Amino acid sequence: MPTDLCKIHGPFETTTIGSKPECPKCAADQPKPESLAWFSVAGQDLARYRDYSAYVSLKIVDGLARIKRLYVWPHVKYEVVMAETMRFLALDRVRSFCVDTTNDSKVGEDYQGMGAPVDPVRFTLLSKHEMVEYFRDVSGKGLVKLPAKGPFVQQLKQELAQQERIQGATETPKFDHPSGTHDDIFWSLMLATRAAAPWLTEHKFAIMAKHIPPVADPARGVWR
Repeated sequence: MPTDLCKIHGPFETTTIGSKPECPKCAADQPKPESLAWFSVAGQDLARYRDYSAYVSLKIVDGLARIKRLYVWPHVKYEVVMAETMRFLALDRVRSFCVDTTNDSKVGEDYQGMGAPVDPVRFTLLSKHEMVEYFRDVSGKGLVKLPAKGPFVQQLKQELAQQERIQGATETPKFDHPSGTHDDIFWSLMLATRAAAPWLTEHKFAIMAKHIPPVADPARGVWR
C-alpha cells in the first residue's frame, strides 16, 4: 500500500488517488462540530415576591448533563419571569421542563398554554428529599457536571454548600437555608436534574411529575 509523509506524525498509509492524502491522526485531532442533535432539560423554582425565581438548564450529551444556563430574577412578577423563561426554553432546546408549582398550581397550565414542555412539581418533604438524593447520586457518579466559573456559578456553589438537612420527627428530612440567604438556584438545579433522569439513569421517582404536553404548534418551537 502506498504511503505519504505527515510533517507532524510521520509516514502513513494511504489509498487516496488524484488528491492530496490526509493524515488520519491529524484528522482525528481536528475539533468536531457540535452536533445539531443536542438538547437540554430545565428546572425552575418560582417565587412571587418574598424570594427570588431562578432557572437552570442542563445540556444532555452522551448520557452526561452539563450546565447550559443559570439565571436569577430578584423579586420579579411571574409574567416577566415566564416570558423570559419561554425565550430560554427555545434557545436551550429544552425537551423537559420541571417547574415548581407549590405556590401557584396554575403555573403549569399557564406554561402549557404558552407552548412549554412542562412537568409541574409540587414541593413536599418527600419530593425534595427524592430530588436531593438523586442529585447526590448522579453528581457523585460524574453524570452531572457543574462549571468552574460563569454567571451565577458562585452563587449556585454557595447555595449548595449552605443548604441544611434537618432531621425532624419523621423519617423524611427537611431542607432549608440560613436566614438571609437564598436557595432558588439550588432547587432549580434539583428540578433540572429530575427532568434529566430519563437520559441519565433508569431511576423512577416515587412522586411523579404530571407531564402536560404543549398546546402550541410544535413547528414553531423546539419541543419534539
